[in-house]
Amino acid sequence: MQAVFQDASGTLNPARSVYSNVEEALRNLTKLDKQQRRGRIGELMELTHMDSHLLRVPVRQLSGGEQRRLSLLRALSIHPQFLVLDEVTSGLDLLSADAVLQVLERYHEEFGCAYLLITHDRQMAYRISSRILELNHGVFVREAIRTESI
Repeated sequence: MQAVFQDASGTLNPARSVYSNVEEALRNLTKLDKQQRRGRIGELMELTHMDSHLLRVPVRQLSGGEQRRLSLLRALSIHPQFLVLDEVTSGLDLLSADAVLQVLERYHEEFGCAYLLITHDRQMAYRISSRILELNHGVFVREAIRTESI
């Protein structure tokens, strides 16, 4: 299980490079050797539509959308079976939010990862979720199940 929080900057080391932030997770949480870690990072950069020139850039120089995608990339780097996504598109412009959703959709299709999506954006929830539980002030209101797969 991995989590991606609304404030991505809180989970990333702003002084370290993009590569270093992701490589640290792979080094500590997988048994991949250095070359395998480098390859996984390259694959994930493609998946998240992040330019490879950003690998050497310190995290503090990234935009909010880039930091959010990096946080997602880092979470996906260890191939979790389950993701907790807390307001993963909140505060992002439409293009950045759509890029994050495309990553989630593609990752789900390729790896079958399930996720718990916490959001106030109903339209986004219905776009990428097959089962939705709606809460109001912490009280269950209703359940919706999509008939087509995500």
